[in-house]
Amino acid sequence: MAARQPARPLAVVALVFALALVAGARRRRGAPLLGFAETVRVSAATTTMTSRGPLVPFNSSDWRLQKMTHLSSLATLNSTLHLFTTYLAGSLTDCPSDLGCSVRRAKFGVRFGTHSGALQFLAAPLFDDLGEADGWIAYFRELHGDMRNFDAFMHNKVVLYARDLATYAGPLIADGIPLMLRSSVDADGADVLHLGLQVEGVVFELVGAAGDMPGARAPAWSADECPAAHALPFTLAYLSDLVGLADDADDDFALYANEPLLAVTLGMTQHGVTSAGAAARYEHAAVLTGASHNVTHASATCVVVDMGWESQPGVAIRFVDNAAAPSGSRSLADYDAYVRRDHEAFLYDEDGEQNPDGWDRYLDQHLGIWYSGGEASCQARASALRVLLADVPYAERQQPDAHLFYAGYDGPFALEYQFEHCDADRADAPAECGCTGNNNEDTWYNLTGDACWAMGDDWCE
Repeated sequence: MAARQPARPLAVVALVFALALVAGARRRRGAPLLGFAETVRVSAATTTMTSRGPLVPFNSSDWRLQKMTHLSSLATLNSTLHLFTTYLAGSLTDCPSDLGCSVRRAKFGVRFGTHSGALQFLAAPLFDDLGEADGWIAYFRELHGDMRNFDAFMHNKVVLYARDLATYAGPLIADGIPLMLRSSVDADGADVLHLGLQVEGVVFELVGAAGDMPGARAPAWSADECPAAHALPFTLAYLSDLVGLADDADDDFALYANEPLLAVTLGMTQHGVTSAGAAARYEHAAVLTGASHNVTHASATCVVVDMGWESQPGVAIRFVDNAAAPSGSRSLADYDAYVRRDHEAFLYDEDGEQNPDGWDRYLDQHLGIWYSGGEASCQARASALRVLLADVPYAERQQPDAHLFYAGYDGPFALEYQFEHCDADRADAPAECGCTGNNNEDTWYNLTGDACWAMGDDWCE
């Protein structure tokens, strides 16, 4: 592949802020505009992510976190569906949705703070990949094993708060599901119990008041496990109040009446969470969506960065670089490097130019954030995003309900920006169908001549 063309930072800054002003953004008098070309700096004195000027030129109130998607192997997707619907959350579809050409998606309902959301697993064996995605999933499953020993990749986890922890934990314990038990203390001094299980190499951790299960023996997180990376970003009392705000729709996917699970922390690993590559993710999310980001812990062996939105209380996105915990024969850096190679192989053309019509499997491992503002502000933000991504591998997709950008920032997770009320001047962008040649290098089209096809939802019966 030819070398990528460098971005022109000054032109990027000028255009983005011109669009921001059109959209009605305001800045404090005398405050400098944010310098995108600068690396976000970490202050050792305050351990706070800082950058010049205001970080919120766009209003964040029309953005909401919609979903978190992990990769799955096709052979194990049905067992994932069974485990989730038995112990954690209801499925939003009767069986894994068929997206065509052996692409399957399992989707489960949870709460992201005060909003309904979804946790997803996607199996797409024909989607473009350098050939190791399923191998990484298998590696994580084997490394986590019976959940007796902590490893660095266990920071790839979703923390789910249960107001009645014993109700959710009881069936897991009774059925002998391997669990990792740990304890912590929240900001109010309340004792917290953590029970983690693995699903497709990802840890899903139930948390709640330790008093709900007085007989549980759970050691505190050890130094090598980086306790700060597991600390609840909100108190148990606050989370209990949030459960009380559940509407009737939340009961549709809660396994137990009036007790929906809250996704409190959406965690992921990255080697170098304060690197220049990571800075692009934080600053783009800040400028476009109003997200804030802070280094909540920094030591010689572990750095933790939390990201969140004032408009979406009760949920935090957490990036962790833990060099103290073992990772087996593969490192966090190895994982990041593989995902980067996947992006570069399929999201750039032979001349090294970005190819937003391309695709790779790791774009399907993402956080999805949804913008519901009006058409004019939607177009302004979508246009600004395209400029911001001048030096980031990304793809665009057009769906009936939204125009989608998948940004492949450094690290194993992409950010999916979804624009509900505009097409970002690219109504002709490819669809997400598994049988579209842009997604699988024309494999299906060359075989059949059909652009898109699906079996329906009866394949899993």
